[in-house]
Amino acid sequence: MPGLRPLRILLVEDDMLNQTYIAAMLINHGHTVVTAADGVQALDILSRDTFELILLDVQLPVKSGIEVLHELRSWEKKRSCRYPTKVIGVTAYAMKGDHERFLAAGMDDCVHKPFEFEELLACMAKVLGQ
Repeated sequence: MPGLRPLRILLVEDDMLNQTYIAAMLINHGHTVVTAADGVQALDILSRDTFELILLDVQLPVKSGIEVLHELRSWEKKRSCRYPTKVIGVTAYAMKGDHERFLAAGMDDCVHKPFEFEELLACMAKVLGQ
């Protein structure tokens, strides 16, 4: 997608095939990608590093994406963060009301698996105001 500047992205995805595919596509579009396979790994990485965008699977082992999101938002609130990290949920959940539930939990938007990569890029651009 033209105009989407290179970003530092944390990709939290437990399915290694999905993680590899999404990371490769993002890297091919000029982004820097750090990966985590579960919620605990994601929180460990977030405790040491910052990102412009997090792509967060909702259904993760150990800690769910929603639990990770709540801890992230709590940390940001304690630190009086002026610009909370943008978070896009990546989910297989497609039940009525799920999208609204994820937004209410603090996600900036979400995409539903399976998705076309262009759909993810468009969502990223929208969330980042690009």
